Amino acid sequence: MKILYMDWKSYCTEDMIPAFEKAGCSVIRVPFTKELGWKSDEYADILRTLVRAEQPDFVYSFNFYPLISSVCEKERCRYVSWVYDSPQVALCHDSAMNTCNMIFLFDEDQKQYFSYKGLKNIYFLPMASNPDRIRQMILTDKLRQEYTAQISFVGSLYSEKKHRFYERFDGINDYTRGYLDALTEAQMRVYGANFIEDSLRPDVISEMMRVFPMMPHEDGSDTVEWLYSEYILNRHVTAQERSEILTVLSEQYDVKLYTNDTSWTSGKIKNCGPVDYYDTAPFVFKSSSINLNITLRSIKSGIPLRAFDIMASEGFLMTSFTADFLKFFIPNEDFVFYESTQNLLDTADYYLVHEDERKRIAENGYKKICRDHTFDIRVSEIFDKINRS
Repeated sequence: MKILYMDWKSYCTEDMIPAFEKAGCSVIRVPFTKELGWKSDEYADILRTLVRAEQPDFVYSFNFYPLISSVCEKERCRYVSWVYDSPQVALCHDSAMNTCNMIFLFDEDQKQYFSYKGLKNIYFLPMASNPDRIRQMILTDKLRQEYTAQISFVGSLYSEKKHRFYERFDGINDYTRGYLDALTEAQMRVYGANFIEDSLRPDVISEMMRVFPMMPHEDGSDTVEWLYSEYILNRHVTAQERSEILTVLSEQYDVKLYTNDTSWTSGKIKNCGPVDYYDTAPFVFKSSSINLNITLRSIKSGIPLRAFDIMASEGFLMTSFTADFLKFFIPNEDFVFYESTQNLLDTADYYLVHEDERKRIAENGYKKICRDHTFDIRVSEIFDKINRS
């Protein structure tokens, strides 16, 4: 089987290609950038020529790109995409309806959402990890000393200027400001359900549009409510939540943060700056007593890649709750979740004291990743769907 692999330097590429090759596929890497993903006549011609010359069984990409789908539709070539980003506005593009598509989403709720919107050939496929690769990353005494911590978090605080869209609402009236702040606070206290989009009333939207207009794509099904909730408000909730949780934890425990914004500081958090996710983050996961996952709020039910990689590193995972965890893992046996900041504090205190239980849970999670959640297994599941279609 021949695959044109659209290579835009995504996460998972160096794990996915070997999985395809292990399955007997010939993989041709095609340089691609996300900026080309919507429309580029020049690149479309290049891709079209390549599809005609190679006659692949399918074109593959992480995340969905309208340009690729449009080319594949015209060339009658299957386009397989596995979406791990949330939100993914490209799924609102008209091209997502193309018959060439096979779209895999890591979030069951999002899969249901876009199915309701009319997308066909859309499937739920959780993320995965590569424990074989991670197992070969030897944790030396020096590395353990460098990365050891009671609690670690690897991820964005959305504090960089490019993420601070909520600040664009500085000019809104007092009523709308109070409404959005209250909505943020309410959503921060609720896990497993997201009510932001449904809570954006017409008068609130009107005022938001006045100071920071966002327009749906002419060739798509996205709405103003969806854009504001997914790209601004859910990100703002996540930023506030991560900041609050890490700060509170740092007052009682040794907390290390690995994030791109090296200037960010709060409480007694040790901001260690960015860490290479592929080459170094597994050492953090292996060395930390507790690895924290605070899920981005635009992820409605899905399990983030970070959670799979923590468990694949034999790390102890403590996470905010999303429903898809319960499809594959058992709480307090494979992982631990928290339901409030106070619950997080109590749970962290318990597991930092009870090392044997913590190690047992980490081992169980690791075994389940090895058994059920590798990229080899996901490739097999993709091929199974292809063969049935």
